Amino acid sequence: MSSEYLDWTALASASESSADSLEGVLEVSPPAGASIAESLPEAEQRSLTDLLAMESVPDELKQLVNRQQALEQQLNELTGHTVAPDWNEQRFSMPQHTAESRLADKQKAQRHESYRSRVRRQISQKALSRLQLDRGMQEAELARQEKLKQKKRQALQWQHRLSQLEQDKRRVQRANAQMRVTERERQRAQNDLRQQLILKQALQRRQALIKAALLESHKRQRLEQACLAERQALQRWQVQRDRQLQAQAQSLLEARAAAKRQNDMLMEQQARAEAKREQRLAVLAQERQVERLEARRRLAQQEKKLFFS
Repeated sequence: MSSEYLDWTALASASESSADSLEGVLEVSPPAGASIAESLPEAEQRSLTDLLAMESVPDELKQLVNRQQALEQQLNELTGHTVAPDWNEQRFSMPQHTAESRLADKQKAQRHESYRSRVRRQISQKALSRLQLDRGMQEAELARQEKLKQKKRQALQWQHRLSQLEQDKRRVQRANAQMRVTERERQRAQNDLRQQLILKQALQRRQALIKAALLESHKRQRLEQACLAERQALQRWQVQRDRQLQAQAQSLLEARAAAKRQNDMLMEQQARAEAKREQRLAVLAQERQVERLEARRRLAQQEKKLFFS
């Protein structure tokens, strides 16, 4: 299928040959309402419609066909659907050329050449779309055949798989039956061992309980002795504490009495000092009063001397 895939370079020669063959037809304008699709036979149009109606046709192929129809419609619009002029009437005419007429002829030739190149491109596009359509149909047919082969292979594989599953199921059933028998024997042996182990554990638990009871009694005796010793030590501590509290109270009373005596002595000393200070202040006040009187007397005498002098 690799030889069926063509590109633009491979189609260049075919498009040029088809364009050259259609140049004579294009020089004569088609009648009004004509199209390239109408030139196709009815059998091909029916094949295209049947192809689009098929469910197995991929969407890409349908899009290509729709694109082809759109291009055909665009080509009809570009042709203009106008009646071609009668070239026989203009064949022997000898027009008088001017600069404007030559420019108009040149523009007309350029338009005609662009029209021809556009038609060539559209023809090549149409040929390419036809090739793509044929290739798509072939690919769809090959894909359908491949799907049928794949379905057959899958059916055979499923049959083979079912037979293998049936054999595996029987093998598993036999293995399960054998495993159930061995499991019953194993469980019976485990039950015997479990009963022996339970009896042994019960005997060990009873011996452990007896030992624990003996240890608990010895522990209780030691605790009672420890509690008695602790109670005696507490009583001794309380006696010592009472004695210490009495001694502290006695010393506190003595300290309070000494502090009271010291406070009384301090108060007495303060009272004596205060009395002495007051006496000293009184003596000082008297002395200052005497000094003021003496100063006033002297001042009066000086004034008298000054007045009589």
